[in-house]
Amino acid sequence: MSTYVYGITSRSHPPPRGVSGVGDPPCAVRSLTRGSLAALVSDAPVLPRPGRADRRAHARVVAHAAATGTVLPLGFGTLAPDDEAVTGRLARRAEHYAERLDALAGRVEYRLTAGPRSRGVDAALRRALEPEVEALTAGTDATGRFARVTCLVDRAETESFLGVVARARRNRPDTDVGVDGPLPPYDFVESCPPPTPAPRGAAGGPLEVAGGRGATS
Repeated sequence: MSTYVYGITSRSHPPPRGVSGVGDPPCAVRSLTRGSLAALVSDAPVLPRPGRADRRAHARVVAHAAATGTVLPLGFGTLAPDDEAVTGRLARRAEHYAERLDALAGRVEYRLTAGPRSRGVDAALRRALEPEVEALTAGTDATGRFARVTCLVDRAETESFLGVVARARRNRPDTDVGVDGPLPPYDFVESCPPPTPAPRGAAGGPLEVAGGRGATS
């Protein structure tokens, strides 16, 4: 049985309770610990093709963890061959993961998306946001049709950040901007590599390995 990985937290993070993972029926979420770190995992279900229910389950587990502490969320479909592969990765990358957990503590992600008829969110709006955020990335959504700016925001500064967004939207009625957040910091895990993917044909093998990008993107 392969191991499905949702994210990485500190060992002191409250263990997962009252939240179910991917699969039908849903698999139980558990913690694997090594040193000062923990990985939120479940058994990997055998599915011919992942669906929306599993994507929602992945996002739900990560959000549940983020509500009670800092989590490095991994992308939907991240697999390891077994529990030992996960704990081995925690041991080998311990310093890196600990640094990223510290850097992202108390931070949340907001995604601003502009429709194809808008002038985009990478001009005046982006310049207005940069002083209010700790990090910012710009690009497009998965379809390539919608411009997107993703912001890393100190949780204590979210009210100020949203005020800047509201003012910028009022000043630019020609730009149709949607705001999604607060979210776990999917796009700011940076170079956190996912665990080694399960070999093709193993349980859970059809699920695509994707590190760093949000489960709902």
